Amino acid sequence: MKESNNNIHSEILKTADGLSKKDLAAVLLYAKRLKNTTEKAKRKSGIKNIKNDLKSLSDIQITHLEQEFKDYKKLYPREK
Repeated sequence: MKESNNNIHSEILKTADGLSKKDLAAVLLYAKRLKNTTEKAKRKSGIKNIKNDLKSLSDIQITHLEQEFKDYKKLYPREK
């Protein structure tokens, strides 16, 4: 049976109700680690896709991209 995110969220809250402060802190730490791991995997996947896309470019396309982004960092410095 597939539960919605809201149902799962509610079940987590019900289950956590009554836990000690120490146990709640452990649950929070675990949830943060899990979220961080998931976000890192998504970013890594995106970077892999970009690398694969760049590998598949022809010489003409690579030359075009190099010209498009020539002096990009100088022309568009990061704002601080």
